[in-house]
Parts: sequence; C-alpha cells; structure tokens
Amino acid sequence: MGGSFAKPVFGPFPTQESIWRAAENGDPNAFLAVATLSATSCTSLPQDSGLPQDLDLSLKYRKIFADTAPLDTLARAAYNLFRQLHHENVFKSFPQDDRAHLNGLAMYLLERAAERGDGQSYQILGHAHCNGIGVPSIPKNMKKAFALYRASAERDNPLGQYELSMAYYQGQGVERDWVKGAYWLEKAVSHGSDDPMHAFIIQYKQHYTKERRILIEKVNGLSGVRISDDAAEAFVDGPWRDDFVAKTTYDLLALCFIHGTCGMEKNMRLAKDLLVISAAYFPEPSSKALLKQLRRCHGCGKYAYWTCKLCRGVRYCSLRCQKWHWKHGDGEPHKVTCPRVVTTLQEDDRWWRLHVAYNTNSQVEITGLVSRPDLNGQAARVEKYVIERDRYHVKTEASGEEVNVKPCNLILIKRVEFDKPTYPDDEASIHGGVRKRWYQPE
Repeated sequence: MGGSFAKPVFGPFPTQESIWRAAENGDPNAFLAVATLSATSCTSLPQDSGLPQDLDLSLKYRKIFADTAPLDTLARAAYNLFRQLHHENVFKSFPQDDRAHLNGLAMYLLERAAERGDGQSYQILGHAHCNGIGVPSIPKNMKKAFALYRASAERDNPLGQYELSMAYYQGQGVERDWVKGAYWLEKAVSHGSDDPMHAFIIQYKQHYTKERRILIEKVNGLSGVRISDDAAEAFVDGPWRDDFVAKTTYDLLALCFIHGTCGMEKNMRLAKDLLVISAAYFPEPSSKALLKQLRRCHGCGKYAYWTCKLCRGVRYCSLRCQKWHWKHGDGEPHKVTCPRVVTTLQEDDRWWRLHVAYNTNSQVEITGLVSRPDLNGQAARVEKYVIERDRYHVKTEASGEEVNVKPCNLILIKRVEFDKPTYPDDEASIHGGVRKRWYQPE
C-alpha cells in the first residue's frame, strides 16, 4: 500500500529528512509530498516517510506546490491523485476523514490546473460534477458539469469535446442540440490518436452517422421523393446551417427540407411528416413548435386548413393568400419551390421499428386503463405505433388480445436493443484519471 501511495503521487522520498531537504531545494515533488502526507493520519506508509497529520501544514504546502510547480507537473499530480483516490482504490483502507482530506487536495489541484488553462483538468472536474464523485459524494450538477466540459472543449481537449458532444446529444445540463453535438464530436475525432478512447469516440461518430444514413434510406424507400446520392452524403456528413436547432435526426432532416439545404429541394409535406414522427418519438417542445408553425398559413400566419393541391405541404387560410404566395412568396415564389407531387411517409412497420418511443416487439406493462381495468398490470408486446391516433397497438402476452393504448398507459419493461459501440478494454476502462460513463442512445 505504501509504495503504491508514495511513488506514483509524488516520487520516492524514503524519509522525512529527504522530504525536507528536497523542499529546501525548491523541489515541487517535495512540496506535494508534504501536502499529501500531512493530510493523512494513516500509518501504513513506508518506514520513516510519514509526517504527523497537520491540516494547516497541508493547506500551506498545497498552495506552494500549485504556485511554483510547472503546469504539466501540477496537472499530472492532480490526475494521478484523483485516479488513485477514485478509480484505483489505492486509499481504500484509509479512514474516511483521510480520504476526504485527500479528495479536497485533488480537487484543489485540479481547480488550480484548470485556472492555468489545462483542458483535461476542466474535463475531470466536469466528470466529477456529472457523476457526483467525491469523498463524501458531491451532489450531481449537470449544468456545472456542462460549463466545465465546454471550458475543456474550448481549450482543444479531445475528451472534453467528446463529453460536451454527449451533453448536447443527451440534453444534460443544456437543451438537446444534435447539430452542436455533431460539431463537437467531429472536433474530438479530428485530433487523431492511437488511444483506445479515441477509437471509442470514432465508434460513436459512426453510430450517429449510421443513424442519419438509415433515415435517408427510409425516406427514399417509403416516400415518393428520391434524394440524390450527393444530397444524401451532404446530409449524412454535414456540416449544416449554424442556426439549425435540431433535437433529433428527424428534426435535422426536416429543417433541410424546409430550407432546401444539403442539396435537397424544399418539401414541406415531408418535413411535416418527419416532425410528426419526431414529436411522437422525442416529445421535445421545439419539434412541436416547428410543426405548429408549418401548420399556419404561409401568406398571413393564421392557422390554416387548406393546402396546395400540387404538393399538399404548404397551408393557406384563403385563396388570396395562396395566390400571393404562389406568385411572390416569402422571399421566393411557391411556383418555383413547389415539387408538384405529393410525397409522404406511409405508415410501415419497417419505419416504426426504429423510430418510436417503444420499438416494435418492446415489452411493456399496461397501467391506468379506465375503460379496461382488467388489462392493468398485464405484460404486452408493442406491435406498431398508430400515428394518427397517437396510440400504441399492443398484444397482451397472457391472452393474445390486441388493443390500442395511449403512451401514458404503458410502462417500459424491456426495449429492443439498438446497435451500440463496444467499450474499449472492458467497461471499466480508465483514461486520464476518469472512468468513462456508458451512454446508451435512446
């Protein structure tokens, strides 16, 4: 225990005399040794190397170490102490109070390294606040973790950029934004490395790229539109407009159809179908707000029922608004952008299998049914999602009875698994003093 504690953290100092001699000569490792040893009362250290516990002395020398040590020495000491304390269990047998003092020392060193511009220190601090790591455990604070991840990413740290992208994808500490998530994930991949974590980050990029490619293939297969190969690649690989705020892949493709970007022709009908799917799969307020906007008159902005007879995508409240929009439009006449063909997504099990909240064959439990209380508590399998009625068509496992149920009357028991990346070096991999959390795309 003593060797693993003393050597990796602050170097070999076999006796108190050698520590003080090195400290008099201005050795930063000796300052760290004094700060660390005087913070603990544990006696299971190398013979004669221990110092009496003196918290004031520890506080004094940790400040001296942080002020005088080069940034790389400070950052490395902070990483090592954090890793040994929380991931390698070097101090597992130490008293709780001693581990709390050492945790305070590790967090102080990380904060000082971050103040001096070390990106990985920001990332580790963000990880600690994200997962509630500390002695004792600190409250989880996703907003603070996001701010720290962002500071790390802005200092060009690849792990910080990866964590920031996951925060945007998952909506942790910030509103979900897949455009920014893809941007920071691309930045993390661009660094290039032989490190196992870099291969893991690449797998995540491939996962989201595959998701966008599948969506393009589904739209091509289930609608009347044909997206060119160049447009498909532009959508899959990006980049997209900076002002796009997409909570899901469907929102992103819908925005491309609305604005005619990524080489795609404007198609309001397909955009609305995609937003309806998005609202059912991920009930984000922004998707519903955009869908509501598309249901308004393109001439005056009032809620409208009538649509263009050629494309069934653009709505109007009156013939007057339709004529104006056809000839003049809002920046571009509709007679130029109208595809003159109705393209829509048909309800199809192949489509819904991957794109509803409860996937086909997912196991659920029926609950809270007033009309059929006899079905409450029964397990069932999802057959499909009926989008027009916002109901799930489920089949009970006990009797085989098929019923349509609201989403609020279902509790997920087991979801059909998505393809997911393989974690490098087992799920307990440690990189830079941080155990990476697992993220299962929902």
